[in-house]
Amino acid sequence: MTDNRLESAVERYENAIATIEKADNKLAVEQILEVLVARDEVQALLANNTQFKPGRLIAKVHQLDTRLKKQADSISHTSNLAKLREIIEPSERDWWWLLTSSKPMPWYERYDWLWIWLSLVFLTASASITIDIANRFLSGNPSQLGTLGIIAQSVMTLLTAGGALTKPGRKGVEHILNTLKIPEHFWDEAICTLSLLLLLVPIFIQSQLPTFAEYYKYLGDEAYNSRVEYSSQLASAERFYSRAIKIDPDDSEAHYKLGVLYEDLQELNQVIDQYQIAVKGRVEGESYKAYNRLARLYIINGSEADYSKAIALLRRAMSLEAVKTDKETMYAIKKNFGWARLKQDRYIEAKHLLIEAIQLFPNQAPAHCLLAQALEKLPREQQNPQTEWEHCLQYANQRDPDEDAWIGLALKRLEVYRYRQ
Repeated sequence: MTDNRLESAVERYENAIATIEKADNKLAVEQILEVLVARDEVQALLANNTQFKPGRLIAKVHQLDTRLKKQADSISHTSNLAKLREIIEPSERDWWWLLTSSKPMPWYERYDWLWIWLSLVFLTASASITIDIANRFLSGNPSQLGTLGIIAQSVMTLLTAGGALTKPGRKGVEHILNTLKIPEHFWDEAICTLSLLLLLVPIFIQSQLPTFAEYYKYLGDEAYNSRVEYSSQLASAERFYSRAIKIDPDDSEAHYKLGVLYEDLQELNQVIDQYQIAVKGRVEGESYKAYNRLARLYIINGSEADYSKAIALLRRAMSLEAVKTDKETMYAIKKNFGWARLKQDRYIEAKHLLIEAIQLFPNQAPAHCLLAQALEKLPREQQNPQTEWEHCLQYANQRDPDEDAWIGLALKRLEVYRYRQ
């Protein structure tokens, strides 16, 4: 009597061979395993001497074996087949496990492992850079454009990573590649190329971060310049400058401008922090002015150590090319340099520096006010402090905190001089 199990096993074997014959592209490991395991089952039943084996089934197996051998090229080129053989450890009689191709594997299929490895490297780098960019753009109050750009890049990276790393993801990517009519033997290369393109996008965005920072600085300038008419614009300017710094922390000009804004708001601790960062960074835009402004704050603090810090900053500032062509900033530097020397009781040096400042801008009050104080400490000098006090009072602006204090001092000193006369 014919064993129904042999009938079923031969049918399974035939169906498995038909499946791999219909496959137009590279075979899946599961398809190959189904054929080989089905052949194992057939062989086990044929070796069973207790059951009758009709000649038609034996002939059928022979026919199926011939069809299987014709698929040797496709089967032997499967990358995981060698590992499967190590698990099964087939003998030489199990020839179906030992099928070899009569043709060498195409050179481009030999490097599939390399394309997969490169894809993982590109995707990892892309994800890392995208996260960094997202942290810069999405913290605080992110813009809609920046948010959409980061989301789009992240989705594309995740889809490609899913195609390279997960079975469901790979099926989805393979469906897309099939739709695009890309031959299967180039799928790994195609995924690698897409991964590279996804890496180049965040690299390009990263290279343009200074440009984005410039844009936010421009918005900050617009808001800061309109603060007289709209007091709420200071908050907007602070937000824009902070965004520029978040995008490009090395933008010294953005730190300088944020420091100026904080100085307007009398937030002195934050002012010093921003100016200190600005003077440590590369000199660009108006950032060179931070040297002078930070020096002034050190002078106001009023300790000997702060005076030394201020002088060191002012010396560095005077050596900058941008300062040499900025007359107003040079005036401020010489004025503050003379102020620091005055605080150090080095009156002759203070006098010469303040005279140099006055020569640049005779109608500016601060140098006159400070020179008057220096001259009063040099009683043997022929210059008359009273004249400098008069210039101080004439040119001073009450809206400036320093000058407002000197106005009061000038009034007192001039009253003394008038009393003496």
